[in-house]
Parts: sequence; C-alpha cells; structure tokens
Amino acid sequence: MPKKKADKAKGAPKYEDVRVRLEEVVSKLERGEGTLEESLALYEEGVKLVRASHGMLDSAEKRLEILKPLPDGSFRVEDRTSEFARPAEGAAELTDKGAEETE
Repeated sequence: MPKKKADKAKGAPKYEDVRVRLEEVVSKLERGEGTLEESLALYEEGVKLVRASHGMLDSAEKRLEILKPLPDGSFRVEDRTSEFARPAEGAAELTDKGAEETE
C-alpha cells in the first residue's frame, strides 16, 4: 500500500502543540521570574513558535479545496493538498524544543 503524503510530516509538531507551548512561553515571560538571559531565550523561542504557527495556518489554508467555476455554470472541486503537502516553515526546528523544556 503506498504511503500517504501526510507521513512525510510525521515528525513535525502539530499546531495545537505549538500553540500550547507558546502559551507556556508567554505565561513565563509575563511572570518575569527568570533572568534576563532566560527571558531573552524564551522570547526568541516565542518568535519561532509564532512564525511556525503562522506557517502552519497558511499551509492549512492553502490545502483547502477550491471551487473552480466551469464554463457551463457548474463548479469543479480542485484539491490543492498535493501542491502544498510540506511541513510548515520553522516547524522542523521545533520538533524537540518543547520536549526539552517540559522534562
């Protein structure tokens, strides 16, 4: 049986996981309990998480089926999933980052 294209992104984090980690980072920064260096590291991680989540949302948006109008007035569903079936930008570098922080 052929492998599905989704299997390629198996190691990439899920949007929900990225969002949860971003909430943790924001919460830590808001408490202000860390050193300046720790806060800067958290801020940098937060920026990466935001970029990755935006990339994931953009990718999901592009994967939606699109209705193409035909000359006869009907519509054809065009699946664009195969065009955009790649991990979101920045997702690869986040794969193990959240796991390190929670251990």
